[in-house]
Amino acid sequence: MAERFKAEGIAVSAVAVEGTPAEAILRAIDELKPDLVVMGSRGEGGFANALLGGVAEQVVHHSPAPVLVVK
Repeated sequence: MAERFKAEGIAVSAVAVEGTPAEAILRAIDELKPDLVVMGSRGEGGFANALLGGVAEQVVHHSPAPVLVVK
């Protein structure tokens, strides 16, 4: 997906991180200071998790950057 946006002239960085998912993603956000975070959601778990997904929910609530969650 990142390559498709780059081909359109949009500055994009795709990052892979290691560790506990939400914590690792939040660390990367703190380090990279992105304008926008786009992440997927699998929607597993309870009611709130069904809407966002456990990791996405944690990132949305704790990220200093805007987060766009896509299904």
